Amino acid sequence: MYILKTSHNFEASHHLKGHLEGCRNNHGHSYQVYIEIAQEDLQTEGAARGMILDFKDVKKIFKEYIDFYDHAMIIEHYDFGDKPTEHRVDVKIGDLDIVEQTRVITVPYRPTAENMCKYFFDDLVELGVPVYSIEVYETRNNSAKYCPKR
Repeated sequence: MYILKTSHNFEASHHLKGHLEGCRNNHGHSYQVYIEIAQEDLQTEGAARGMILDFKDVKKIFKEYIDFYDHAMIIEHYDFGDKPTEHRVDVKIGDLDIVEQTRVITVPYRPTAENMCKYFFDDLVELGVPVYSIEVYETRNNSAKYCPKR
C-alpha cells in the first residue's frame, strides 16, 4: 500500500461544555492537522502517473477544507444540523460591546481533538478523498489520530 501525508494548520478557540477543569473556558490552540491518503496502486496514466494523487491537488482540497475553521471559535451545538455552520456573533456585557461580529462555528460534536479527527475523516471521505487517517495536534506534544480498522 502507498501512503502520502501532508498537513495544514489553523488557529481557533473552543471550549468543552461540562469539562471540570480549564478546558471548560474558551481557549485557543494552534492546530496542526495531518492527512494520510492511501491507495494500493499508483496512477498509471496522465500527469499523476506514478503517484497516488498529485500533492498539489491534495493540498488544495485539504487547505480549503481546514481553512474554514481558521480564526473561529468552535462550539458544540446540535440545533443547526449535522454540518458545521458559520455564524457572526456580537458579545456584550450589559450595554458594553465587547466583541462585534466574531466568527463562531457550531459543530454537531464536542470539539475535542478526537472528535475533530473522526468528523474530518468522515467529511473528507464523503467529499471523495481516499483518506487513510487524520491526526489533529492541539499542541506540539498532544495529538489524537483516527484511522478506522481495515
